[in-house]
Amino acid sequence: MMMINLMKLEFYKVKIRFYIIGLLIIILGLLFFANTSMYASIQDTPANSYSNILKLVNMAVMECFTIYGAILIAKVIIGEYVNRSILIMLSYPINPKLWMSAKLIIIGLFVMFGTLLGNICCIVFIVFRDHYWNIVNGNFSKENFEQIITMTITSMILNGLFILFPFVIGMIKKSISATIVASIIMAFLIQIMFTQTKNLTELIVSGTIFILFLILFTGVIFVFNIKIVNATE
Repeated sequence: MMMINLMKLEFYKVKIRFYIIGLLIIILGLLFFANTSMYASIQDTPANSYSNILKLVNMAVMECFTIYGAILIAKVIIGEYVNRSILIMLSYPINPKLWMSAKLIIIGLFVMFGTLLGNICCIVFIVFRDHYWNIVNGNFSKENFEQIITMTITSMILNGLFILFPFVIGMIKKSISATIVASIIMAFLIQIMFTQTKNLTELIVSGTIFILFLILFTGVIFVFNIKIVNATE
């Protein structure tokens, strides 16, 4: 119950309108990317390019919202350490770990929602654009639909966890710029992982994700036990 109340309090503190505007701008950029990918895929895979387009778009969505999640972390969490307003919160009889968890859950849910919405908008755009202009080689099949469902659900979960990397780096450095740079590095790693595997299932089975999450959760434990209360470092 305490966690829910803290999440409600943090939600009301955040000016959600500005973050929604940012979300819409990202989706518009992704639609432009999806449109460009449709033409580029014709040369890459002339036989059937739907699968590659969906993979490219999903990767772009994950990268964009990983960086956007870091921006939210920098604004909502790291910024309070930089300007020392965190000292006010630490003076309240509230467990700092619960407060931090509430902020992370809200940001994580927002990133997951953005990832879901971004994938849906891009996929609907691709399917309808191809239906009327016949750009993509091949037809949208049942296999493609199943691929969409798997990619969207998996990418939502992964993105909700990937934001832990910029959070950990930002908390260790107590730096907004370090948080953003860490998210760019994370986006670069996502691109490498996607290009080295055929699909998300293969990526998960390969063990790379588990090793990455082990490192992330170790960092989170360190931050929660040491760095949260040390606001003056």
